[in-house]
Amino acid sequence: MSEIKNISKMSRHIWKEKEIDLLKRLYAETLTKDIAKRLGLSVYSVYGKACALGLKKSDEFKDKTNRELGSKMCNHPAMLKNRFRKGIQLPHQFMPPKGYHAPGVEKTWFKKGNLP
Repeated sequence: MSEIKNISKMSRHIWKEKEIDLLKRLYAETLTKDIAKRLGLSVYSVYGKACALGLKKSDEFKDKTNRELGSKMCNHPAMLKNRFRKGIQLPHQFMPPKGYHAPGVEKTWFKKGNLP
């Protein structure tokens, strides 16, 4: 009995022409979760239908969304906690200058003209 109830919950949504038109009009410039909420569907069903129709997000929308997400992320408390504070010596500052080698290691170097 319980199997029959679970199957009935997994029914597929049949897209109406009006919903498809709305999806085509909004998809390039609107968040998918907002479209899904407006249509009363899951985000995955909206993604699936958009993919089937060959719809893509516009480059301007992607850039705008990435900028907003980036500014949220860099001001997040977890990110602020891990930033370098003033006065801390950074890892690259511990490295010896270019061309430096420890004294005495010349003894273990291969002779000039040595072939591997």
